[in-house]
Amino acid sequence: MAETRVIVVGNEKGGAGKSTIAMHLMTSLLYGGARVAIMDLDLRQCTSMRFCENRVAWLAGNDIKLPMPQTFRLSDNDIALAAASEAEQVAAFEKAFLAAREVADFVLIDTPGGDTQITRMAHGLADLIVTPMNDSFVDFDMLGHVDPVTMELQKPSLYSQTVWEAR
Repeated sequence: MAETRVIVVGNEKGGAGKSTIAMHLMTSLLYGGARVAIMDLDLRQCTSMRFCENRVAWLAGNDIKLPMPQTFRLSDNDIALAAASEAEQVAAFEKAFLAAREVADFVLIDTPGGDTQITRMAHGLADLIVTPMNDSFVDFDMLGHVDPVTMELQKPSLYSQTVWEAR
């Protein structure tokens, strides 16, 4: 089997479209014949996991067969894990990631808005990082601080520094 590729969809800003992009990437990879594992590190919202669960239910209810990813939850109780210690979250992430990597051509990791240890770990494991953003200075500011008059980069953002340090 070829080496598993890891794609992380990340941006510290909420509402940037991370889960939407992750679902489109997932669907495209599946229709391309790839074996896809998906992980959702947003333990409070679990948007990608809910999308997959709802899709499975809809397909079953309508007797339709479509390619689906293998989903890897970090816990049976995401809310409890969100409140757990960083060490517990890291252990859960490592366990799920290793399992996902064993069965897939691509591990697709959807990250939450915000900075967590497991998000930083995911960025460090990524072969490809996709950072969606809207066409606004609010979103652009998440990549770097730009002078609004000269349009020159003043300094990298916290997210850019996080990615740099993880790599």
